[in-house]
Amino acid sequence: MADWKLGRRDGMVDVYFDMSPPNASGSSHIKVGVLALRPKGRMSLMGGAAGHVGFPYYQIMLKGLRLQGSWMFTSEQVDEVIRLVEAGILQLGEAAGVKNLGVFELEEWEEAFRVAGDEARVGRFALFAPNGKEAM
Repeated sequence: MADWKLGRRDGMVDVYFDMSPPNASGSSHIKVGVLALRPKGRMSLMGGAAGHVGFPYYQIMLKGLRLQGSWMFTSEQVDEVIRLVEAGILQLGEAAGVKNLGVFELEEWEEAFRVAGDEARVGRFALFAPNGKEAM
């Protein structure tokens, strides 16, 4: 039985989702992501890579890959996420294993860094509130 979290049994993946930052245009990770896709796989680009990014053109054609780009999200996608939350399918906050360790004003930066350094890890975070905690 293949483990969906690790990808397909054959080592190829169904979807490559890219959220590259603006300075990623010279990186090879996009090419590697494309090459990891199975035939008829899909690339979803939502990052902000500036400039030209090289794609392995022949591999895209040979595998019949689908490429879709989107800046941010559509209003329909926002509605769908809201419906998932309302239906209890998408958990948020502590129900999803996420914990806010504290909200700190800028003047409390030392305490914020101490908390983040000592306690933060995946799913646990500290926030800065530059306009004051009341604005949160």
